[in-house]
Amino acid sequence: RKLYQMTFFEAFQKHPYRLPTLGTIESVSSFTREKIYDFYKRWYVPSNMTLVAVGDFDVETAQRQIAEAFGGFDKQPVPPRSTRVGEPPQEKMRVKVEEGAFQKAYLQLAFPIPGANDPKVPALDALAMVLGMSDTSRLYKHVQYEKQLVDSIGAYSHTPKDLGLMMITVTLDE
Repeated sequence: RKLYQMTFFEAFQKHPYRLPTLGTIESVSSFTREKIYDFYKRWYVPSNMTLVAVGDFDVETAQRQIAEAFGGFDKQPVPPRSTRVGEPPQEKMRVKVEEGAFQKAYLQLAFPIPGANDPKVPALDALAMVLGMSDTSRLYKHVQYEKQLVDSIGAYSHTPKDLGLMMITVTLDE
């Protein structure tokens, strides 16, 4: 967890992706009951909801039950979402090292890639598969199995909405 938090904090200098999804100690400590309830009332509304039903059931009965369960809500528009801060281009390598009482050495290389809607994403996913997502991947076969340089190695593409990272993660003896 620490490795991933440090990686995202270094990889993103301005974008909110640099912060933990669940919040920081400071942000969570600032929550009040009123703030949480206001957030709930603002965002957890039927016009911002998707209901999906899958299985062996009568469609008309299900639609009637859904209308009964959710039909009494007041209609309200979904508030506009704020625009996120853009990320400046990376101009040089960034390095973060932290020593500690760890049992192993952990290394993560992260390269900026486009976000989920970019047409290059399927090719980047395929690249991650070939590089390091199984025991037949290139990194595993060459670096871990044949050369025995690491305890584990893997690669994957992280492609959320805005920006992504191609990551290679390694665990080895200190």
